[in-house]
Amino acid sequence: MFKSDSRRYRRISLDLPARIVINAVDEYEGRLLNISPGDMALICDAKPVVGDAAVVHIEGLDVIETTVARIFPDGFAVSF
Repeated sequence: MFKSDSRRYRRISLDLPARIVINAVDEYEGRLLNISPGDMALICDAKPVVGDAAVVHIEGLDVIETTVARIFPDGFAVSF
């Protein structure tokens, strides 16, 4: 079984502008890469640490309070 097959929910690819606030201090512009019930991946120049608080404002969707769950080269994933 591949790692992607073990996910609880299917991810939906989206390309929407996002504004991300890390630890209620630093604000960044980014893009939503994909989303599922409970988590999402963001492309952003921010360099958060796993466990950081992130408030994600997604244009056309909502404002979501999250926690950084994973870091990857072009951005990071958050859980909510």
